[in-house]
Amino acid sequence: MEKRFYSSLHAGRYKPLQAREVSREPYSPRLGALVESVVGSTAQTKREAFRNRSNSCTPAVFFSSQQSVPAPSESRPSSRLASEFALSVAEILDQLIWGLWEDDDAHGQPGHSLLTVIPSAFDYVIPYRKQNHDSGSCTLLDLAIRVQLFALSLNQSSAGHSRFLRSLRHVITKFPSYLFEESPELFAAATFHLLSLCSSSRGHVRTEAVTTLYLLMRNHFVLTKNLVCVKTHLHTAFATLFATNELRENPTVFRPNRLTTNCPGGYIAKLRKQPLFRIEQNLNMSLSMLRMYAKRDRDFADSSSDLKLTSIASWSNRLPPPETNQALHAVFQAIEDDQMYNFPIQVIQIADNLQRLFADVVHLQNKLSGQDKQNRVSRISLEDSFSVIDLLHSIANRHRSCPELRLFWLMQITEKHYELSQFAEAAQCLCHCAAIVAEHLVNRGLVPTGVAAIGCADIAEAVGNMNLLEDSCICGPNGPGANGICCPSPLLLSDLYPSVSGLDTAWYFSPPGWAALIAWTAGAFAKAGSYELVPRIYSRLIPALEAANEYGRLAEVHGRIKEAYTALEKMQRGKRLFSTFFRVGFYGSLFNELDGLEFIYKEPPLTKLAEITHRLSSFYAKQFGDDRVVVVKDSKLIEKRSLDPSKVLCSLQRFVYSIPFTTSGAAHGTLSEQFQQRHILTAARYFPYVKSRLVVVSTRQEIICPIEVALEDVLGRVKQLDQALSKDPVDVKFLQMVLQGGIGTTVNQGPLEVATTFLRPAAGTEFESHRSTVVTDQAAYVDCQNRLRVCFRQLLDKSYKALCVNRELIGPDQVEYHRELERNYTNVHSLIAPLLNVDPNSGDEC
Repeated sequence: MEKRFYSSLHAGRYKPLQAREVSREPYSPRLGALVESVVGSTAQTKREAFRNRSNSCTPAVFFSSQQSVPAPSESRPSSRLASEFALSVAEILDQLIWGLWEDDDAHGQPGHSLLTVIPSAFDYVIPYRKQNHDSGSCTLLDLAIRVQLFALSLNQSSAGHSRFLRSLRHVITKFPSYLFEESPELFAAATFHLLSLCSSSRGHVRTEAVTTLYLLMRNHFVLTKNLVCVKTHLHTAFATLFATNELRENPTVFRPNRLTTNCPGGYIAKLRKQPLFRIEQNLNMSLSMLRMYAKRDRDFADSSSDLKLTSIASWSNRLPPPETNQALHAVFQAIEDDQMYNFPIQVIQIADNLQRLFADVVHLQNKLSGQDKQNRVSRISLEDSFSVIDLLHSIANRHRSCPELRLFWLMQITEKHYELSQFAEAAQCLCHCAAIVAEHLVNRGLVPTGVAAIGCADIAEAVGNMNLLEDSCICGPNGPGANGICCPSPLLLSDLYPSVSGLDTAWYFSPPGWAALIAWTAGAFAKAGSYELVPRIYSRLIPALEAANEYGRLAEVHGRIKEAYTALEKMQRGKRLFSTFFRVGFYGSLFNELDGLEFIYKEPPLTKLAEITHRLSSFYAKQFGDDRVVVVKDSKLIEKRSLDPSKVLCSLQRFVYSIPFTTSGAAHGTLSEQFQQRHILTAARYFPYVKSRLVVVSTRQEIICPIEVALEDVLGRVKQLDQALSKDPVDVKFLQMVLQGGIGTTVNQGPLEVATTFLRPAAGTEFESHRSTVVTDQAAYVDCQNRLRVCFRQLLDKSYKALCVNRELIGPDQVEYHRELERNYTNVHSLIAPLLNVDPNSGDEC
């Protein structure tokens, strides 16, 4: 099968490798004698057969018949000796595996010698030993594979790396079940080294590594019908090799899990010294080759012929329609079941995801490297922090299939929000972490006693935020997949990951870890001032503590709930300030990926428009120059064609806003001429979210006609009267202010002028000049008039009640002022009452 696969990819393009290039005779007599003793009396025949197998399964794309001149560093005697020794070791391992297999097969016991556990002193020396395994005993096949993988981690020549990669392909082809199902440690180590070699600067090694990786993915798919484990191992290896390599010393990102400075030696240490942009170039070439293999594989020709790469590339970037439930959209893990896609699509999806991950890491590195390395925390600006959080959030979203890694990146965002004192966003990050853990505790059958087995939907209901449903997952024994859990935990081997112990978030995916996340989330809500959510989030933890009889923890939890209720009781006595929202648009080619995008910024309470304008203009003026930044404070729509391409513009306005206009072109006019243009912006998620700025995904405009503007004004006055009357005790000053605005006859464009303008008998014939989004015909206009009459009746009724309350509360010094209010009420009532009688021919009764 392997020969047919490779020939289908490279038919007729390159000359095949000669047998002498694939398998070399050992130069040492002692090594030759060792091979003879292992293989037996039929060694020569089996070596010839093995050479044929090696040659047949070697893809012809790697080398042409005329090999290139090796690098000067590889031509030194010491390098040649090391290369020959590596080739000899690879040959011995191949002869050992295939010789013993054929001898056992000849005796009717295939694999007996290779798969029998025997005592071995090498088990202590060679890395990648199986976890929870008796030390000092292993199988010969296990030892051979571990030696191959260890050789891939060393600084080898191109020939050495290529030879060991070909040996690894023999094992993948012959023993897929042993590698993928019985030896997850070897599976993880193989994926790690293959990804690292895919980033090599040597083209021959990259090609061999890509082909081996594709063969690994192909055999795993044939065996398990999915690639979820491959995806998990690749993401884990990526986070270790690249995401943490350049960023682990940066305190602005990796604060909670301080990483050590030790790292694996050999080839990995050499790779980490290369510039990140060069690694990106090499990896992108490897991923492009991986996509080409998937599209040209003849065994999957029927499924790959209909691939639409444009749609595949857009899967991870699509946003759900704002009116739909986001948990049911394909971009979220809730319906991301890999088994519903065929093999080529899965391979292309994995390659695209890795490529975008690396692009995000490069952008993140560029953002952080631009700061002063000696004082990064204090020098980084707020706008740079927004960009860093956006990139961290993008990286976290691309790890949805690996919950442990997604949790790790969300915790980095949490720490960033704590640095900026954005406790509401930090609490939302922790809510997502708790929701992820709750979801996978259910999927893995680890739900604490007393806790509802609902998952992230339970956390979403507790905090009343639908954003958490994006962390839903349909994997696990109760999901549609036939293979159980489709979000496996990453396998962090100490031999591979000594420098990234911070990546290990497995403890949180246990009942004690989940309880700690809940407590941490409650503390963040308390710091954010959202005290009403503290008892609600703790309510999910209390049943587990009660079932475990942890009375000390229960006392502590109830004490914090008491503190939250006490703070809420104090808040009810005064006014509560909430966040301020602004619309910010970026226009200009200098903004790069931000060009043409609009965001909704969530700012602290009482933030003024001038403050955010000054902050943004100062930040971008330092980047682009004072003469190249223009702040547009007009609310009109921006026409990109009329902009100067050499300048950048920021358009700032409130989150929800209305623009007054008249048909004559002036912004303001009389009551009968005053229209409004209302803009309704929809963000990508619900506020609050893990980010304090969200991109605008849709904008809707509505035209409000003059009678609708007047209706909203009168309705607002009625609500103000309700608010003043419902207070206990009543605020006399506020009550008198609302009364004066409602029944004052001298108020410009007050209720009296509104009634005489729109409810007079001749007003019903003015429909044509009052068309809007809602008022499209005469019946709709009459309906607005009737609703306006109802509002005036409510205004008069509540004004009378307010006068009665005011009479009881005023002192002797305000008696004359109260009499003036009563006279105004009598005058307004006498003038408006005749206008509230509905003409029976004009429409239905209100």
